[in-house]
Amino acid sequence: SYFDTNQLARLTAFLDADRTELNRIFFLGRDMSYGSGAPRTFMEKYTGTVYVKDDGGFRKLKGTVGDPIGQGEYLSITGSYPDEVKLSTLYPGAQIVYKYNALSAVGDGFSNEIEARQFFEKEGKPWDPKLWPFAPSGPDSIAGARYVGAQHAAVYFTFQFSYITDAMARSMILGRVLDWLG
Repeated sequence: SYFDTNQLARLTAFLDADRTELNRIFFLGRDMSYGSGAPRTFMEKYTGTVYVKDDGGFRKLKGTVGDPIGQGEYLSITGSYPDEVKLSTLYPGAQIVYKYNALSAVGDGFSNEIEARQFFEKEGKPWDPKLWPFAPSGPDSIAGARYVGAQHAAVYFTFQFSYITDAMARSMILGRVLDWLG
């Protein structure tokens, strides 16, 4: 797991502290939600997301249109083992910043197996059902989210920031994250 018991206790105390302004944090890195037990529960509570799987296989992201951080942009990442998460039902309210995206030849994303199959069939290509399990797990297969809890505001990227190889894009994204966190 990414956090040890002492780190979890200190982060929890910081994020739950009653202040006049929200406590702010930017979680970024692979495997932060991967561990079991306390780290997974912690990440759900403070990011509004739930772990789905480790390394869904895709390195294309699409920012949510209208989101102050994701801004509808397409983005490529490199690197290994980014987590895939989904929205929490226990801690609702997270907003999707980036979703993993299975880009087709025309740049469209597939939200589900039916869309992927229709694209292949329309292009005259045979559909292989083994293709879909390698796609993101579902329509909210999240690579980045933002969340406001009772005492905190958080942004969570499920991959190392250095995985964004375009330095200008990385700089602009960091600026938007910091602007949103205030």
